[in-house]
Amino acid sequence: MIKLWMMVPLCVLVCCLTSSARAAEILTPKPPQTPRINGPRVYGERPGRPFLFTIPATGAEPITYLAEGLPEGLVLDARLGRITGTVAKEGEYRAKLTAGNALGKDSKILAIKIGDQICLTPPMGWNSWNCFAGAVTQEKVRAQAEAMAKSGLVKHGWTYINIDDTWQGARGGKYNALQGNDKFPDMKKLCDEIHALGLKAGIYSTPWVTSYAGYAGGSAENPEGTWTKHQGAKEQARTHWARMNKNLPDFPHSGDNTPWVAKKRLQIIQLTLDTPMLKEKFDPKDPRAALLEQWPTSDGKPWVKAE
Repeated sequence: MIKLWMMVPLCVLVCCLTSSARAAEILTPKPPQTPRINGPRVYGERPGRPFLFTIPATGAEPITYLAEGLPEGLVLDARLGRITGTVAKEGEYRAKLTAGNALGKDSKILAIKIGDQICLTPPMGWNSWNCFAGAVTQEKVRAQAEAMAKSGLVKHGWTYINIDDTWQGARGGKYNALQGNDKFPDMKKLCDEIHALGLKAGIYSTPWVTSYAGYAGGSAENPEGTWTKHQGAKEQARTHWARMNKNLPDFPHSGDNTPWVAKKRLQIIQLTLDTPMLKEKFDPKDPRAALLEQWPTSDGKPWVKAE
């Protein structure tokens, strides 16, 4: 005689076996054949910077696109639905986007904000690390970009193809910048191919001398930009802290060393070390003192100023 309590695990086992034998399926309903504009309703870019926005629209192909009210400097490819160009003047512009096919059309308003704020919606895309880690190559990144376009994700607002750590080679070129290594022989060609798919390319960088994977970082031990050994996180933090104190006395006003950037660098260093050595004494005339007064340390105590 089979008792009720004996039947429960048997039912669970049968259900599990049935589920494992079932073929994988996509439960998300397919988009309708009529046009539908998906994606964000606001987009930001800085003045004078290259602008690329692919109208994310689904529906039966072919789809033609229309954009009314674009700011001066932007143009639309009516076949591909890509808005490109540059906008010189800061401001907010409202453009009416329309996607149409033989079955109908759909329109949405896109707020285009030209100014300092550019990440106005959560970025959607792909990053190489979780998939390939150190085995990433130019060919693999290109294949992922092509898959994102072919799969239709680009039509739902997916935008970024991000190259994580291990792309870095030697320094060179006009600005002695990091170049791609043997795995990335032509970074410009790769970026052009990604852009041609209506996507954007992102890339990993670090302020340390070496990256977490042991490749060249944004800082260097010498003017040539080379490094002799892989530094641990704490050693890199101490090196960077010393370099900031020595070389950036006017950092709130020099290049990219704005108060916000400097604050973030200090925050990274402190979270890495979190030791009393970071509670340095600053001269009251040092602009960093005023900045740090407004930003407490991780233990909640204020930074100490020299008397």
